[in-house]
Amino acid sequence: MSKIIKRSDFEAYAFVGDKRQGKTSLAAQFARAYDYKNNAGGNRKHPRRVLIHDPTNAKSFEGFQGITLQELKHGIYDEQTGRVREWTRGIRRLVNDEDAQNENKDYQREVVKTISAVYCNGLLLFDEATTWIDESKPPPWQKKLLFEHANFCIDVGYIFLSLMAIPRTLRKHIWNYYLFKIPDEIPDEKWFVNRQFPNSKGMFKAYCDAWNSEIIPQRANGPTIQKFFLAKRSFGSRDIKKEIADRASKKKAKK
Repeated sequence: MSKIIKRSDFEAYAFVGDKRQGKTSLAAQFARAYDYKNNAGGNRKHPRRVLIHDPTNAKSFEGFQGITLQELKHGIYDEQTGRVREWTRGIRRLVNDEDAQNENKDYQREVVKTISAVYCNGLLLFDEATTWIDESKPPPWQKKLLFEHANFCIDVGYIFLSLMAIPRTLRKHIWNYYLFKIPDEIPDEKWFVNRQFPNSKGMFKAYCDAWNSEIIPQRANGPTIQKFFLAKRSFGSRDIKKEIADRASKKKAKK
């Protein structure tokens, strides 16, 4: 798991795969690794937190402690001290207000709008993100989460059932694609180019590797994570991060 979490700060991730592939289970592992890496020992000057927006109440996220929207906005009441404290570290799963959700069809949009207004410094995981993203003309509160999250010290992870479910405007802003078997039938690299995905060569390879991988039998006593493959964003055929690292190594060697 430590290999999965090695990344630059404040990037965007997509966990993409068909049903029962283990997307949410992998995302839950990712959240735990993120929390451990950033908060181990409790001595980090600026601790980071993880918030999971899970409108469908996925089983993989059930083990995480809940937090209400009001607690996210105003703080958590501490029964021992009798005071309200701000939540700054650890993993929390946003608890849905079932009554409000039944009465208001735009409830989840309002929830995410509130998250956009108050959240910073940590990881956001969105399941079923297509329920609130306006692909054609996203409003400012969506732009913060989709395109400007690094300015607010936020890493963002999205869970999608297929590549085509990812809004076109978001595709090039995602730096890391974790691909499981998906229902999309993709003939060649050009498919990714025409649909504005980054690193078409890497994406097509990851897609083929996932498509050709053997299915792991489902476990009876826990979730099964099927084989997945990582495709990282690059600019054309160039890996800019690698080039920068290579130049830095050469400069260091000269000294």
